[in-house]
Amino acid sequence: MTATTLHPCHRRRLAFGWQPLQLIGRIEVLAHAAGITLPKTYELLRYLFLWEQHREPIPERYAVLIEYAFRHPYALLGEGTCPQSEAACGR
Repeated sequence: MTATTLHPCHRRRLAFGWQPLQLIGRIEVLAHAAGITLPKTYELLRYLFLWEQHREPIPERYAVLIEYAFRHPYALLGEGTCPQSEAACGR
């Protein structure tokens, strides 16, 4: 049996003590505030599982939201603002 290394996203989520839905909830709040349309919650759960298991790379538009959620775990963005930059949000 070989030891698997945790994806940094997975490790950080666990360090916060968040369940997958808690991270996705934060991502959804940030995306809504930034005007980004996301897939349905159940699809995000599947993607998060694939990303955390090293089966798929995290797309940049989601990586920005995830990073912001980890850096500012209790912050809510003002309406129409973007976590990093307009370009990173696909605008």
